[in-house]
Amino acid sequence: MKLLLLLFIFLPLTISFADDDLLSILENSPVESLMEEHSELEQVLKNEIGTVTAEQNIFFTFLRKNEFEKALFQWPAAFEDSKFAETPSGQALYAYLILKNSMPIIALEKLFQIKDVNKIPRLLKQIWHLEVPSEHRVWRSAHLQWRPEWREVFDLNSEVLVQSRQKFDLAQKTEIFDLLKKSKLKSNVRYWVEWQMALSLAMNNEVGKSAKVLAHLLNENQQVISKELITITAAR
Repeated sequence: MKLLLLLFIFLPLTISFADDDLLSILENSPVESLMEEHSELEQVLKNEIGTVTAEQNIFFTFLRKNEFEKALFQWPAAFEDSKFAETPSGQALYAYLILKNSMPIIALEKLFQIKDVNKIPRLLKQIWHLEVPSEHRVWRSAHLQWRPEWREVFDLNSEVLVQSRQKFDLAQKTEIFDLLKKSKLKSNVRYWVEWQMALSLAMNNEVGKSAKVLAHLLNENQQVISKELITITAAR
């Protein structure tokens, strides 16, 4: 009876403590408390800041506890008059806070405004990589300009997603072909790039090759380009 009573007392506490991490594991998403990484990153950021103020210490306390909404509200008091906010580290950290406050599009667009990606701390790059995998819906919505430096942070599929949403010069078939080689087979991005390749080949008077690409798209079980549009284009 005593054992049962103890279970009733401690079980809610255990469940409450573990719920977030368990949910993250079940959903195959990063566990919220990357304790060692966050602790090391905090020290790296503090070293860059130099003399840490009381308001900044409050900010890092919120960050350490994963209280991201409070950390975001604390940001102006902590860094408004600090040069740190204008550094790549500061900008990447601020964008991360926006991400954790359920504004992924604004966060990623702000991150991609950073000019010197190489100066973002390695651990902060790793956190971004974990938080925004190529499967994240934000890659299909955010307006981004890809630069090679972002390969240090995000994977190849993310690069292809960004580049596939940029406007192509259809006359530049080499550029499209390079993107085609990078894209994942049978993915929506791949089908869209194949479509661009077909149009580019036709524009460059390589009608036979264009027809082959269109025939391939027509035979694939894809919903990106309508069969009707492919047939009309092939007939031209």
